Amino acid sequence: MLGFASNRFVLGQDWHMGGVPTKHHSHGKTGRRRSHLALKKRGLRVCKNCGGPKLEHRVCPQCGKK
Repeated sequence: MLGFASNRFVLGQDWHMGGVPTKHHSHGKTGRRRSHLALKKRGLRVCKNCGGPKLEHRVCPQCGKK
């Protein structure tokens, strides 16, 4: 019995290893593609109840009020 690769070769099908980029991507193109992956600033606000810092749309860690 022939192996998997041998069967494909005998049948005349073209097979190759996957996952290898065919063309070089410049640093600029790669950077533009990854531009949305940058870390975003956290939305800090002042709590209306105690005046301490809290994240937007979250409960205040100091006083527990929204």
